[in-house]
Amino acid sequence: MFGCSVSQLKHASQVILLLNRTVLTLEVSHIGRHLAQALGANEDLVESISYAHDLGMPPFGQAGEATLAHLMHDHGGFDHNKQTIRLVTELERLSQSFPGLNLTWEVREGIVKHESEYDAADATNLDPELRGHLEAQILNAANDIAILAFDLDDGLKSGIITPNQLEGIELWKQILVGFGKRILTLSGLERHQVIHRLIELEVSDLVETTLGRLQESGVRSVKKLQSLPYNVVSNSKSLHRQNWEIKRSLYEILYRHYDFVRSQHRAEIVLTGLFEALVRDPGMLPPRWRDQLEHSTVREPNAIKRVVCDYIAGMTDRFAIEEHRKVTAKESVVPRTATRIEEKETPSTKLLRCFLSYRFSDKGKSYAREVGHFLEMQGVEVLTGEMYEPRGISQKVKELLAKDLDFVVLIVAEDGESAWTHDEIATARAEKKVIIPLVVEGSKFQAGLSGDTEWIPFASGHVGDTLTKLSEGINYVRKQISGS
Repeated sequence: MFGCSVSQLKHASQVILLLNRTVLTLEVSHIGRHLAQALGANEDLVESISYAHDLGMPPFGQAGEATLAHLMHDHGGFDHNKQTIRLVTELERLSQSFPGLNLTWEVREGIVKHESEYDAADATNLDPELRGHLEAQILNAANDIAILAFDLDDGLKSGIITPNQLEGIELWKQILVGFGKRILTLSGLERHQVIHRLIELEVSDLVETTLGRLQESGVRSVKKLQSLPYNVVSNSKSLHRQNWEIKRSLYEILYRHYDFVRSQHRAEIVLTGLFEALVRDPGMLPPRWRDQLEHSTVREPNAIKRVVCDYIAGMTDRFAIEEHRKVTAKESVVPRTATRIEEKETPSTKLLRCFLSYRFSDKGKSYAREVGHFLEMQGVEVLTGEMYEPRGISQKVKELLAKDLDFVVLIVAEDGESAWTHDEIATARAEKKVIIPLVVEGSKFQAGLSGDTEWIPFASGHVGDTLTKLSEGINYVRKQISGS
């Protein structure tokens, strides 16, 4: 709690507009302790992991992480989970006797094995063949609950989300059972009651389900629990399905909102400009970080970029904006209330344009929404054939492919590709556009449809793997455009 990184969380973004990471961390800790108590786990261990689990998240939250991951792609990469463990074992210093915070193995293992539906754990040096211990799994569940609650609370409080937009969603119906009436608007008190009810439903279901899974597993030791082929801490299948339903709706509304898009653009401009300026002239780094560079064990030229990345990753949003202004000697970022950001495009900040090809079936559209959200979060403008009248779709798409698009993402669902796929892909290949095929397991995918391009398996249970590979494809496109 006394580490510098913890105190900076209060000025760090989460994902959207109103939430800061101190509030989120405290809520994760609160939910985690409650779950630990109900499941007979170590409450103090859960609390310790909760305070540290997101220390490696850079300014501007997930938008900032995506930017640093792109900048460090060829220099060891950037991942906020790995950055967290580096902070608590190397970068933070509370004693002259040792680096780091002198945390126990169990806390460090819990940090390393922090994962979510979007983040896969990488526990290379801490028993990677084993799952997280019970307390680590509890922390992961508490984090998911807290984020869902805060996303919904932020959306409702800001007015971006209204109750009528959530009508028909099963979990929303359950939350409103106690109100006994249709809700069109929410007062502040009613909004708090809604969020409390959501957390209550999530926690109750998770405790009941986890106790049952623990009993069924028959495990009697930590090692055996970690050796199971599944996580024992889990919601029921029905609530898991309901959670995905409401999350998809929240993402559809929140992540397409102009304020979120602006925050992504702001993060990319600020962090890219700051990173490139400091790499060009490391003399602008504060003394501590210049010393870090001199004693770095990383070989050049990666050493400069890693130290600069570490420096930036430890900043708050406000500090990053101010440092960017100082080192670039210009006001390149306007306040949140402004309506426009003026910035000259460079290969690293250029907005890519992608055509998303898919069959206009329920399954195809569902996959397309998930992939489209991810592409937009990566700074990609997404175009689809749904924008055009059916009679003119083929010609319109061909015109787009021939002129303004940077790459094509092809989704092949269980019911096959779209009726226009062959024409679209043929045109894309003729125009030498990069094609990234995502193929759902069990689909009627025709070999050779995308030429020699390696296709990416799209498994609903491993969406994170799919999106990681898709991100690599996007980085490849950026490199092709920049000529590097």
